[in-house]
Amino acid sequence: MVKVGVLGPKGFVGSSLVNYLNKKNNYKVFRIDRNFLENKSLKYNLDYLFHCANSGNKKKVNENYHGDIINSLNLINKVKKKLLFKKLILISTISARIENNPYGFNRRIIEEYTSKFIDNSLIIRLPVLLNLFQKRGILWDIINSKNIYISKKSLVNPISTLQMSRLVHSKLKHNGVIEIGSDKSISLEKIAEIINSKSHFEGKKVNLLSNSYCQNAKLDDLIKDIKNF
Repeated sequence: MVKVGVLGPKGFVGSSLVNYLNKKNNYKVFRIDRNFLENKSLKYNLDYLFHCANSGNKKKVNENYHGDIINSLNLINKVKKKLLFKKLILISTISARIENNPYGFNRRIIEEYTSKFIDNSLIIRLPVLLNLFQKRGILWDIINSKNIYISKKSLVNPISTLQMSRLVHSKLKHNGVIEIGSDKSISLEKIAEIINSKSHFEGKKVNLLSNSYCQNAKLDDLIKDIKNF
């Protein structure tokens, strides 16, 4: 039996990982939230701990960078003290590489801290994600014809949260920092055109590409999910 913990089990990424791993016959999944860390202890030595609990809200992080980085570092230290695990998988974002703002800087600090102070770790940077259940993110906004404040020429190689879960699970034996993404890129303009979105785009062209194109995460499948929604 493979024992895994998911820190942040109700979030954008964590909830998808919990659903995916729960379907694995030989996996026992423990949902670990901040309340659990404050008030309980886990008797098991986890094989893998998925850390999905850092803030993904760029606006809030950029507005309160110092508070966010303190909370993020405190959370990692609390995890080290209260949980036993053989390997930590930190779920990060390509923003750690491509964004020169407080949010991107924060993500880089957490990655570096994890690499330095967690003996056995893997950092997985996620690309643009599609989550049709949590109803947020740039792809969700395009589906719902909301205004998009970057250029329509911006390129992405997005994945669905199901594709993300499959890819994360397939990378567990790796170490260091890796990125995942769909097998090919597409412009935001093309996505809007395919699904007849009325989104209005304004702003600069932004690099939203993962540096990894995963052949088992087909962009065409994601587009079908969007069309069928």
